Amino acid sequence: MSLQSLAVTLRLLTWMGAILVVLMPALAWLGPADGLLATRSALLAATSADGSASRALFAALLFPPYVAVAWGLVQLSGFCSRLAQGDHLSRAAATALKRFGWSLVAASLLLPITRLAARALLTESAGILDLAQGLLRTTPLLATALGLILGLIVVVFAAILEQAKELAEENARFV
Repeated sequence: MSLQSLAVTLRLLTWMGAILVVLMPALAWLGPADGLLATRSALLAATSADGSASRALFAALLFPPYVAVAWGLVQLSGFCSRLAQGDHLSRAAATALKRFGWSLVAASLLLPITRLAARALLTESAGILDLAQGLLRTTPLLATALGLILGLIVVVFAAILEQAKELAEENARFV
């Protein structure tokens, strides 16, 4: 398989992934009661009979990490487009890759914050210690740490691509 066909395939997969990532909160909400933080039934019980505003706020609190990842996948798709064109050592490719890395970092940082805010919405009378313990139970710490590490590795790789582009331009001037 050629580099161009791999890049096109990866581009298609990144768009499918971006769409699925944005749909995940809605799909989890519609799924079984233990699908989203195991709190869907708790939220329904804690809100009034017409708790649509609270449910909407709860969903809005959980949505930002998913949006960050979807935006990053769109940026990765842009990198794949450059790769398919054979323009992988361009500033645009490095910028798209850097944005993908920063989106992973942002999603990893947003995940615990949004989960804590959602938990606070559910347990308004809980103390800060209860919320912190709930955060440790509901936030996938390994995923957060790996997201941060992977995002920073991608950012460093994008910086290396930018330096490679500058060196290639400098060498082209000498020849």
